Amino acid sequence: MARIKNFTYALVANVPLRIERNGSIVRCVQASAVFSVNAENMDSIDLQTGIGFKMDAGDSFKSLVLQSAVNQTVQIYIGDGDVQDSRFYGSINALITPGSAVAIPADVVIATATVNNIAANLARRAITVQALSTNTDVLRVGPVAGAAQGVELQPGTSWRFENTAALQVANNTGANQTYITIEET
Repeated sequence: MARIKNFTYALVANVPLRIERNGSIVRCVQASAVFSVNAENMDSIDLQTGIGFKMDAGDSFKSLVLQSAVNQTVQIYIGDGDVQDSRFYGSINALITPGSAVAIPADVVIATATVNNIAANLARRAITVQALSTNTDVLRVGPVAGAAQGVELQPGTSWRFENTAALQVANNTGANQTYITIEET
């Protein structure tokens, strides 16, 4: 059976506070700044709100030393067992709008030992480069493409780049190859 209790401690800047508590877990519930926790036979660990640690199986501590660079009051769980916290800290605001146009130009034949450039496009959301299934060898695609640089496209495969940067397509084979691009803006 887990024996976990919630404790509140006032930390004075740069003054270690020794706590005589047995346990195997420590979890910070509330703190205004980062503070360190040191259990015997263990390196100091920096904690802040939402962060904690659990000792390895069979290990435990009899005391802890807390220290903070600033004056603050911290609230922590200490004990044996496990602590789960499903609260969400922070917020995420995201609006993902799909592209409103797709451009698929004609097939591009790239001669052997050649590098083609695909221009940067600030309006681009993503570009997919596809090697035709009729190709006989691989193409390389990336910001810098060459014999050993870039994503390797086998015949019939594609790669999606979600950026606005310029790309290169390299054909380091002994035969002409073909690719297409699908650009979303």
